[in-house]
Amino acid sequence: MKYTPLVLVLLLTGCNDTPTQRPKSTRAPTVQAKLSDTDQAAAPVEPVRTPLDGDVTITLDVTELSDGRVRLHGTTNLPTDTKLMLSVEERARGGFQGQSKCSVAADGSFDSQAFGPTGGLKEGIYVAEIVMPIPRVQPDIVKKIIGDNGEKLSGPLVENSSLGVTVSAEKEFTIGGPQAAQSQQQRAKDRIQQYREWQKKIVTLHSSLQAVRDSNDSEKWGKFARQFRADIQSYQDQLMEIQPVSACFTVGDPLDAVRRMFHATAFQKPQDYNEASADYTKSLKELREFITKSESTQ
Repeated sequence: MKYTPLVLVLLLTGCNDTPTQRPKSTRAPTVQAKLSDTDQAAAPVEPVRTPLDGDVTITLDVTELSDGRVRLHGTTNLPTDTKLMLSVEERARGGFQGQSKCSVAADGSFDSQAFGPTGGLKEGIYVAEIVMPIPRVQPDIVKKIIGDNGEKLSGPLVENSSLGVTVSAEKEFTIGGPQAAQSQQQRAKDRIQQYREWQKKIVTLHSSLQAVRDSNDSEKWGKFARQFRADIQSYQDQLMEIQPVSACFTVGDPLDAVRRMFHATAFQKPQDYNEASADYTKSLKELREFITKSESTQ
C-alpha cells in the first residue's frame, strides 16, 4: 500500500450565486490587496516519501563521538513512526552491550542515543544492529502500510520467526588501531579469570559453612558467623563490578544460595536449608558451564 501523506483540511465558507439587496452601510468598502509577483511565487514543494516502494532497505552508519562513545544513524524506507531497536555489542563474550530505541522520522532517517560507558568504548571489534520489532507492537498507522502481520514486507532483511515478522540489519566496526582485536582478546581472558576467582571464593565460603555447621560447636559458629557476615557484604558490593550484567547474575546466584544456607542454619530451619542447598548445586553448575562457554568463544 502506498503511503498517504497528511492532508491539511481547509474549511471553506460557502456563498450564494445570486446577491440579495442590502441596505446602504456607512462601513468602509473592503479593499483587496494585490499580491506582488514575489508573493505569488509558489513555495517549493517537498517531495513525498513513499515507504516500502519495493523491498525493505536500511542504511546503517556508526559515528564515533569525541568522548569515545558511538552513535548509530541511517535511513530506511520503512514507514514514518516505525519503532526500532538499536544495539551495540562487543564481539568478545562478556564485553559491552547496550540498547536504545527510536522511531523512523518523516524523512526516513533514524538516530540513536550515544552508546558506551562514561569513559568511552574500549578498543576492539563491535557489532551495531538495528531491528524493527514485530508488527504487533507497531502503531496502527504503520501496520496499515506493512500489514497487520508484516505480510507486505519483503526482501533479504525480513525474517520470519515463531513470534512474528521482524526486519534487521547489522554492521561491524572497530574502535582503536591495529592492536584493537588483541587488546579485546586480553580483556576477555581477564574476565574469565575473574569468573574463576569468584567461583573459588564461593566454593570456599560454602565449604567453611558446611564444616562449622557439621561441628555443632557454638563457639566456632559465633566466630564464623561474624566473619561470614563481613565477607558476604563485601562480596555483594564487589558483584556490581562484574560485567556484563548477565555474568553478574550468574556469579551472584550461588553466592546468594550460600547466604540463604547460612541464615537457615542460624535460625534452625532445615527445610529452608535444603532448598537453598539445592539451589546452590544448580547455580554453581550453571556458573561452571558459563565459564566453559566463555572460554570456548575466545
